[in-house]
Amino acid sequence: MKFQARISEIKFYTDSVFVIRFERNGFQFKAGQYLVLSVPGIQESREYSICSGINEPWLEVLVREIPDGYFSKQLKKLEPGDVIYFDGPFGFFILNNIEIKTGEYVFIATGTGISPFISFLKSYPEINYHLVHGIRSYDENYGKDYFPLLHRTICTSRDNRGNYSGRITGFLKEKKIDPSKIYYLCGNSQMISEVSDILEDSGVAVKNIRTEVFF
Repeated sequence: MKFQARISEIKFYTDSVFVIRFERNGFQFKAGQYLVLSVPGIQESREYSICSGINEPWLEVLVREIPDGYFSKQLKKLEPGDVIYFDGPFGFFILNNIEIKTGEYVFIATGTGISPFISFLKSYPEINYHLVHGIRSYDENYGKDYFPLLHRTICTSRDNRGNYSGRITGFLKEKKIDPSKIYYLCGNSQMISEVSDILEDSGVAVKNIRTEVFF
């Protein structure tokens, strides 16, 4: 079912990464799910994870402008008051209701793959978790407003301002992996493949590795 909503706010983190906030209009979803966005007059549409909480009165998505991407450039041109369409919710990258109370989570993301984890935290602030976020430079630390210092590790591949200078895979290879924890991975397919191998080699059961690929 397609919904129509007006944009209420657009917040830029960098020149190419921004959050679009728009009317919820009673729409229901589970933390970790995604929407298919479209814009009036444009035939293309794209999938974006919801980064708002299940109890917030609005919907938000985190967008990165793709240099060669037509649709993300159109989203960047939008302003408060403009109309946007969305369809959904879709996806199964969600938390198990029983595990929420007792589980220990490790959230692993690259770039805007942090979006569903923002929704997890907003929806269930009591969860026991640690975030590992891989970005190019510390300026791309989109989660700084949501994840306390003690609950996040920032891996920066192009500067040394994060907690770890290098890629997520390098950090995990140097860190002792706890196989009793539940691992959620969201980001590009190469990262997910490499990290899944590292986790499995460290004894993490396949059922405790949940993945969502961002293209």
